[in-house]
Amino acid sequence: MMFGFGRAIAAGNHFMAHRTGFTARSLEDALRRAGFASVRVVRDEGFALWATAFVAPAD
Repeated sequence: MMFGFGRAIAAGNHFMAHRTGFTARSLEDALRRAGFASVRVVRDEGFALWATAFVAPAD
């Protein structure tokens, strides 16, 4: 599923066609540039990226 979910796109769900790809580092950098003070990015076994970000530092 690189840059979108092909079956969903073929079925007319064009919102599933992603225009941007991120590495863990580029996603973290983008979130920090957007003003998030606390950022955590994790890559799972299937290579999906999951991010949690907070404007104020998390306790």
